[in-house]
Amino acid sequence: MAPEFYILYNGTEELPEESLIRLSDCYIDGSPENSIEIVVKILDVSYNKDKNILKKSRMLYEYSRFIKIVRETLAASSDREAAAKEAVRIAMSEGLLKEFLGVYGLEAADMAFREFNYEAFIEQIKQDYFNDGVELGERKGKAAGLIETYQELGIPREDAVTRVKEKMGLSAEEAETYMDVFWKK
Repeated sequence: MAPEFYILYNGTEELPEESLIRLSDCYIDGSPENSIEIVVKILDVSYNKDKNILKKSRMLYEYSRFIKIVRETLAASSDREAAAKEAVRIAMSEGLLKEFLGVYGLEAADMAFREFNYEAFIEQIKQDYFNDGVELGERKGKAAGLIETYQELGIPREDAVTRVKEKMGLSAEEAETYMDVFWKK
């Protein structure tokens, strides 16, 4: 039997009950000829009593309902601990996840409060890429300035490569790449 990959989604954004994502959808320039394709089925398990998957699995139904209760109690209270206690109390009164909540009640609610936030994750990735871009831009600007200065001072290209390499802590190949780009012929 071949392996299958699933994501159980319980976020707040509306998704179809079932959908597929492909690794190649994330490639900027399309997938290379010799790449591996991974297809993942996303099952939306966010609470809705009419969802087929929740009708098929009592455990997923109870988990989904519990997460909804946690979100609602957190939205209604500025006191996290009180909201956690209330979420567990409501879930227990509805008979949800009895054994689990009986043992891990407040810990489970607290973990649910710290659930993965896709929007924050995407914002962090954007910030990381922005910072990487700034860093790369600064490096290119520094290399361009050094190379232009060395060229204006009449320093031979070979000596300029060595100086750029040492000043910027680059490999010989990296210094040569910058020279190819910025050395005016």
